[in-house]
Amino acid sequence: VTPRVGSPLSPTSKSPTHQTNQSDLNNTSNPSSPISEKLKIKNGGVTIGDIEITNGDCWIASDEAPSPVQPPSSASSGFSDDDSLHGEPGLQAVTMEQLVETIHSRGRAGLVADYSEIRQRPPDGSFNNAKLRQNQPKNRYTDVLCYDHSRVCLSQIDGDATSDYINANFVDGYKQKNAFISTQGPLPKTCGDFWRMVWEQQTLVVVMTTRVVERGRTKCAQYWGPEPGDEVAAGGFTVTTLEVDTNPDYTISMLLLTNNK
Repeated sequence: VTPRVGSPLSPTSKSPTHQTNQSDLNNTSNPSSPISEKLKIKNGGVTIGDIEITNGDCWIASDEAPSPVQPPSSASSGFSDDDSLHGEPGLQAVTMEQLVETIHSRGRAGLVADYSEIRQRPPDGSFNNAKLRQNQPKNRYTDVLCYDHSRVCLSQIDGDATSDYINANFVDGYKQKNAFISTQGPLPKTCGDFWRMVWEQQTLVVVMTTRVVERGRTKCAQYWGPEPGDEVAAGGFTVTTLEVDTNPDYTISMLLLTNNK
């Protein structure tokens, strides 16, 4: 998935993107989110110096497993003060400390039970676009699909009606609609679509919450270069790795996204 974060960049041929690669999570944030950013102009491109995300917005690039022709099974914007956007009626608010205490007291079995209960709930919308024959190979799993009502629509290419599809949905923040984008980890065949979405949605931060390979299984395509100086071409875009900051539990990469069209 990819985060939409911060105010939109003016259209240029190059767009900088920060990628945080964590051990468990993928997230993307919205360009309309409030963000404090310092920009530096360098070599005709824009390089982000410091970014301070004032409300925690970021966007998700998801995980999952490899995809054959038929995917396997996994077995609107603007601010709002309407709190009804978030949560279900009748739920009791708890503090973060209370939440952590409850999770610890219930243990792993409690989390498994909650997950099982959530999976039994009926979906909150339809998946008609995700189920179209032309779009099915773009889904990593047959049972992890994007909703029709909040899906991210790409620009159409050469009048191809199916070229607007990517398995990605807008997600509301606490006080802002469409603050995030949640998406699957790109497949080799959808890396170009992923970067096209990043470009069109003016994403500044990508939080990746999976590894490329986990337990010997490919969970996500290598859609960026892991080393400084690496370049990856995908769908008319070039992704250049400018800097890599490696930490014990996460890695932060500074990427330069260039639109070659």
